[in-house]
Amino acid sequence: MSDSSHTFVIDNVKPTISSVAVVAGSNSSGNVKEGTATITVTMNESLSIVPKIAIDQQGSTDISATDMTLSSGNTYTYSYTVNTANGGTYVDGTATITITTSADLAENVMDSNATNTFNIDTVAPNVIISDLTASLTEATSIDLSFTSSYVGS
Repeated sequence: MSDSSHTFVIDNVKPTISSVAVVAGSNSSGNVKEGTATITVTMNESLSIVPKIAIDQQGSTDISATDMTLSSGNTYTYSYTVNTANGGTYVDGTATITITTSADLAENVMDSNATNTFNIDTVAPNVIISDLTASLTEATSIDLSFTSSYVGS
């Protein structure tokens, strides 16, 4: 009989989220407009159970816990459809992402995480000219300048 050695790892640490990103088209600011946004969650280790995502959005329509899709390695994605605000079921504002029901390879179950948000803004900006210091006569064009502090979709 020969001696043999075995190694094993004791893992009693729950998996955690390393990062969350919300991207709509080329916009990665966390502000989304009507259309499709991709939510990407990267975990700190490999999982044996696919994480679920829920989205608590303004209005009366929320996304209940739904499986995410493994993208590669420890990264999961969810394709989220942003609907135009209608004043009832869909309302612009802050949406909260909750990630739950996931476990690592040692079956340590992660704590629910609801600390990530993004902003839904489906209303186009409206420009109102409220004061013209010069009177217009038969000019074919005028020059306007403005500033905006809004960054996003």
